[in-house]
Amino acid sequence: MALELSGTKTETELGLDWRKGHQEAGGDLYELLSGHTLGPFQKRARNQDDAEDLNQDLWLTAYLRIQTWDPDLCTFRTWLGGIARNILLRYTSQQRQDWHNRTISLEELSEEPKDLEESTARLVENRLCWDQVSKQLGRAETRIIEMHVVDGLSFGDIADKLGITVDAARQRFHRACTRARSMAEDEGIPDIW
Repeated sequence: MALELSGTKTETELGLDWRKGHQEAGGDLYELLSGHTLGPFQKRARNQDDAEDLNQDLWLTAYLRIQTWDPDLCTFRTWLGGIARNILLRYTSQQRQDWHNRTISLEELSEEPKDLEESTARLVENRLCWDQVSKQLGRAETRIIEMHVVDGLSFGDIADKLGITVDAARQRFHRACTRARSMAEDEGIPDIW
């Protein structure tokens, strides 16, 4: 569905004008769609600043690659969505890489966690301890903890991915956290809890 800006031009027409070098058409598209493109980034990014940075990356990439859009193959919105998907994939990959390379200090370990979810997050951040515990957890339990703690997915997003209700996702996560806590204590890692 092509939306019109101020009743004048559709997305497709603006996209074609942008391809021809009319920068104001790109600005009009940004005004028209940037609110829509920010939403998915807000869902997946760890904070609002990251979401806004990702949205800016999307529009900068669109500006640099507008000549690659072929209106005969897809709509402008579909083309922009493909760029957004790739940016999110890179962001998620980088977040996971940062997590794998993270080290935790003794000071961080000695702080008292506020609740079960926070203590599980601290266990996962301590990569060596998490490796010990995750070997004993079931694959589904390990994955649900990592989806929430590492990937930063909400329980709603986890529920969608697993095809379950939000309450079921929350319950599975908390059961997995409780089991991970018990296993960590059995392994002699009580300071995290």
